[in-house]
Amino acid sequence: MKNPVRISLLGLLLMLTMAACTVTTTLDTSLQGRVRFDTPVRSESVITEFRPTRGTGAVYSVGDEISFVVRSTRSGYLTLSYLDSSGRTATFARNIRIGAGRTVISGPDAQHWFTVAPPSGIMQVRATFTSNRTNESVSLVGLGGTSGWNSLLVVDISGQPVYDAVQTYIEVR
Repeated sequence: MKNPVRISLLGLLLMLTMAACTVTTTLDTSLQGRVRFDTPVRSESVITEFRPTRGTGAVYSVGDEISFVVRSTRSGYLTLSYLDSSGRTATFARNIRIGAGRTVISGPDAQHWFTVAPPSGIMQVRATFTSNRTNESVSLVGLGGTSGWNSLLVVDISGQPVYDAVQTYIEVR
């Protein structure tokens, strides 16, 4: 019974958060680039590079290991989320500490690695930078499509002094 209550409260929080701001996304047509939202949180261009190590748009098979190159202008925390070809969104790594400069991220920690999961098709991956840790108890997973994915970001950046969000994509076969 605890989970339905938690989900309901999370849904209510999300609705209140979304009602308090206008969400507008700015993204180029190639499925990669900087993502901006009209929120009280200040956005800065902190992430100067975000891509899979094989390159943006690279082809991966289900089960392949995947790593990401991130270059930032300052130290902080990175949260990684995805939107797959079926419209499913999820956070797959949260509060990865990064320093200023270039970082290669292969997993949430030194003992685990990222692997590509189904379904086949285009998978968009978003890196969200925050100067402070995000709330690890918040985990939104579902079939929200782009709207749900944007809502996930708005919840993540709430209460942060600054954020940046950049996305890339891969093709899953």
